[in-house]
Amino acid sequence: AVRSLDPMPVGRNERTYVRDEEVAGYWFLRRLCGDGLRDHHQSLTREAFGASWYLLGAHTLESHEKNRNVHEFHSMFHGGRDSEWTYLVAINSNFMHIAPQDIAVFTGFFTIVIGLSVWKSGKLKGCKEDSSEFFLAGRGLTWPLIGISIVAANISTEQMVGMAGQAAGNVGLAVSCWQLLGSVFIVLVSMTLLPKFLRAGIYTMPEYLEYRYNPATRAVMAVLTVIIYAVVMLPAVLFSGGVTLRAITGMELSIAVWLIGLIGAGNMASALMRGLLQAGLSSPATLIASDVDKAKLAALKRQWKIQTATRNTAVVEAAKVLVLAVKPQDLDVVLQEIRGSITPQHLVISIAAGVPTSKIEFALGGDVRVLRAMPNTPALVGKGMTVLVRGRYATAADVKLGLQIFGAVGDAVDVEDERMLDAVTGLSGSGPAYVYLFAEGLIAGGVAAGLTAALAARLTFQTIAGAAAMLLETGQRPEDLRAQVSSPGGTTLAGLSELHRRGFKDALVAAVVAATRRSQELGRK
Repeated sequence: AVRSLDPMPVGRNERTYVRDEEVAGYWFLRRLCGDGLRDHHQSLTREAFGASWYLLGAHTLESHEKNRNVHEFHSMFHGGRDSEWTYLVAINSNFMHIAPQDIAVFTGFFTIVIGLSVWKSGKLKGCKEDSSEFFLAGRGLTWPLIGISIVAANISTEQMVGMAGQAAGNVGLAVSCWQLLGSVFIVLVSMTLLPKFLRAGIYTMPEYLEYRYNPATRAVMAVLTVIIYAVVMLPAVLFSGGVTLRAITGMELSIAVWLIGLIGAGNMASALMRGLLQAGLSSPATLIASDVDKAKLAALKRQWKIQTATRNTAVVEAAKVLVLAVKPQDLDVVLQEIRGSITPQHLVISIAAGVPTSKIEFALGGDVRVLRAMPNTPALVGKGMTVLVRGRYATAADVKLGLQIFGAVGDAVDVEDERMLDAVTGLSGSGPAYVYLFAEGLIAGGVAAGLTAALAARLTFQTIAGAAAMLLETGQRPEDLRAQVSSPGGTTLAGLSELHRRGFKDALVAAVVAATRRSQELGRK
């Protein structure tokens, strides 16, 4: 299908390039790792769990020179250095354009399905919980709804993404032949065989096999079905759905497909959950948290409907992206507990202040992908500031994912030098406390000058918020903004002179340095 793949370097943990001569788009590729594939003239094997169909089809580009660009493939499912295979996606930015009609159809479809389900379920009171009730809905559905349910039960991203991509690529409407022929035979089966099945109390294929053969045959069919769906169908469906979500929302595949596990359910973990859910970057089904405090877990589950666990290892086994939201003094115990469950597929993000990535990597047993993050408490209201740094084995894609996670609760940036994170801790990590103390002083000053405490507090909070907005939105330096409101002989200059006389600025500098020093001390313990 890919008609023009130039010779390319292929190897473990390498970025692979393909020249976009005629075909580009979304591809789900598997490449076997081995010394033979390091040959620049080896071809790239395209497989998707044994299926060679497009996920999002192909987009034919004009062959003139301006479109002869190089597309970078990134490993989306990190297998580590010893991974047997790597999954790659080639993204052509010109491929997908979401029109308002697309959004309307997508939204309308799900609104109708959910609305009918809720409406019908409200009419079924006192129903028995058996296979007849589950599959036949109390025999209360009319034939149009039954027909729609049959179609809906067979529709997933395999059709909405894969087959649509094939049709848009080079297959055309021929891709629909199987579905069209299937509809004919469904009607024939419904008219001839289905009445006999229903009279015999048979509603599923395993039930038929038990009726025709024996319970052992039914069990074999059921087990094989579960395995096939779990190993073949669901990975492809989840992946293609994740690619679609990324194209529409910019969501990272790791967020769209994998669970995010939070070890520790304190304030920062709660803020991250709320931010991810409210930003639409995650769903309750893709979040899991653990904590020693069962009451906290119960509250989180009740509020956000997320999954919870009392064992940290359960979170590690369920999720591929782990956020260690525990206090620095508790981190060693947690690392020892989860060490045996960590695999190369895991990305570990620590928000423990002062604990370097090298220490976490060593505690977890070596080549572990680690990010260290320093958020601050305004993240609790979606106004946080987070700085990230990657460890020795983390990738640029890991950093991008971390920025997206913490971007859900404010602003997030990354730095190259991990030593800077101690200073980050001293400034933005501890900085909110300095501002709160400053606010206390302003309120006390207002009261001393004759204001009520309530009015002084209101004036203080809005003044701080307004000043911060001025700094962010005007782009001017703090000293320039200060000069603009400091008229010679005026009230502001009188107040600033008193602050200078009492060493206000020097005290702030000393506070940041002291907090930085303490962060360094914690990292050496």
